[in-house]
Amino acid sequence: MAHTQNAIGYTNTVRTYTLGTQRVAMRQGGVLTYLHGDHLGSASLATDVSGAKVSEQHYLPYGGTRSGEMPTDRQYTGQRREASLGFYDYVARQYDPTLGRFLQADTIIPDPANPQSLNRYSYVLNSPLPG
Repeated sequence: MAHTQNAIGYTNTVRTYTLGTQRVAMRQGGVLTYLHGDHLGSASLATDVSGAKVSEQHYLPYGGTRSGEMPTDRQYTGQRREASLGFYDYVARQYDPTLGRFLQADTIIPDPANPQSLNRYSYVLNSPLPG
């Protein structure tokens, strides 16, 4: 549950509902919104209790916003997006979708034989498309 307070002192409470690590719904101001993820776990569709679309968001290959917006801070691959900076919080490291790179180096090199893994700032071995 998160609380925010505006300039005149009004407190807004957002209650979130998760299934495992995936956020599936949120209640804000008494309104329940269901969050639907895509194949990467990115929040891409929000619906109300009747199933009507509330909002929709599409992503670029490295996580930038192509179009739309979501009512949650959990966006690309289900990670928390820091709205003021545009970075994603992957817990151990911050990720910049504009650069397609992490802002801190990975502490390990997973496969020294693969040249793509030598760049310790890269995201998914520089290939964001599945397959």
